[in-house]
Parts: sequence; structure tokens; C-alpha cells
Amino acid sequence: RDAAAQAPAAAAAKPAGYDGLAFFNTGEARLVEAVSERIWPETARGAGAKTAGAVHYIDRALAGAYARNQDTYRRGARRLDAHARQTHRKFFVDLTAAEQDEILTRLERDELPGFRQGQGRAFFEMLRTHTMEGVFSDPMYGGNRDFAGWKAVGYPGPFYFITEEQQQQTNAPLSMPYQSVADL
Repeated sequence: RDAAAQAPAAAAAKPAGYDGLAFFNTGEARLVEAVSERIWPETARGAGAKTAGAVHYIDRALAGAYARNQDTYRRGARRLDAHARQTHRKFFVDLTAAEQDEILTRLERDELPGFRQGQGRAFFEMLRTHTMEGVFSDPMYGGNRDFAGWKAVGYPGPFYFITEEQQQQTNAPLSMPYQSVADL
């Protein structure tokens, strides 16, 4: 096999910027990426949702298995931006982290104008769920770039065989290379 065929799946799942979006336009991708980064921010422990490429996972999912949620994302993104412009005179992506958190907290509490009863909270829960999937899913699905989510929790990925000694490790990450399902 040639070198490209042997490259790990994580390398294949590294879209540059917003190139190759399947569903989102650039503005929607930027907004969802900003929301995702507030849900799973970068810390001393590891990369945030932006670095992990969660928005690329969400984009691929909305173009495929989660296509039924496309309208919810489009409407929700417009409503978040409209609220940010109305209250702060800026787009959501241009707000400070504290301002973004205030809006997302109101969304989670179902208190954000523009959403019917229950819609705001449901949209927030969808964003949170999809962000976590994007951070922790197998890299072959477009997120978890460079195994960022797995590294944060010490999970090396799937293996056909793990020794008894490796199973007994409790205080340190498994002494194994990170790999994707596509690497098996």
C-alpha cells in the first residue's frame, strides 16, 4: 500500500478551516464553533471543541445521519445571532466569552427571546450533545482532531487486544498509541 493509504484516520479527518463544509455556510460554522467552544472550552487539561474540530463533526452529521435537525440548526443560529445583535450590537462570534455564556445560559434555561416554550432548551441540549459527540467520537467522523478529546480523558481508542496489565492501569493513560477505528 502507498503512504497515503497507510496514514492514520486522524490525518484524513483534518479539514482546514471551513473548507469542505457539507451543510453549514461559513457564518453558521463560525457560530456553532463558538458555541461549541463555550460548551467544551480549552483548558490546561486539553484542547477545546474548536481545536478538536467538533464543528466539522456536526457539519458532517447534519449532512447525513442528523439531516432531520438541519432546520433546527439554521433557525437556532439565526435566533442566537439576532439576540446578540439586539442586546450587544455584535454578532455572537464577536462577543466576549462572558457575553456568550450569558446568552447560552439563557438559552439553556429556555429564557431566550425568539424561541417558543421548550425550543431554546431543546436547541441547547442538541448543541451540547453534538459538541460532546464531536469532541469524543472516533476521528473518522470529522471531530476529535488529533485525538484531542480522547487525550483529555486518557482513552487511546479501540484496540483488538488489551493485555491484563494494561487493563489494570488506573492512574495513568494506557501505554498505547492513539488510534481510530479506521486504523484497525
